[in-house]
Amino acid sequence: MEEAGIAHLPYLQAMVKETLRLHPPVSLSFYQAMATVQVRRGYTIPKGTNLILNMWAIQREADTWAEPDRFMPERFIGNGISFWGKHIELIPFGAGRRYARIATNT
Repeated sequence: MEEAGIAHLPYLQAMVKETLRLHPPVSLSFYQAMATVQVRRGYTIPKGTNLILNMWAIQREADTWAEPDRFMPERFIGNGISFWGKHIELIPFGAGRRYARIATNT
């Protein structure tokens, strides 16, 4: 087995994603709002606000994940969710500046 073969192991990739979803390497992430934005439940975050995001709780959000506390790698099979900051459902390493671009494009 070589590293190039990992692309042909979708269940292994799903297991890694599910492990990182349940046990993110970064539990809290620190950001500063680059623009004034409105988020869920009608909250407005003014530009320049310092934020502390609970990554552990975000990735266990019941509105996003069915059975969020259960280890289910199958949830990542065939949906294309990446952990590189392009899909806000799974951000174990934080999203950083990549998220700012995603947020402004949606």
